[in-house]
Amino acid sequence: MKLKNNDLIKIEGGTTTSYTSASFISAITRSLNLILDLGRSIGTAFNRIINNKKC
Repeated sequence: MKLKNNDLIKIEGGTTTSYTSASFISAITRSLNLILDLGRSIGTAFNRIINNKKC
């Protein structure tokens, strides 16, 4: 079955905005995890410096 141009124009589907795409949500999640990990690392470093403790 071959579709004509008029039929192809009527086809709808998928997301129309990039704000709802899975890749965008995944990128935001990875960015937030990166910020949290950096905060933990910096906090641990400060704590070790202040308390003069090393592993």
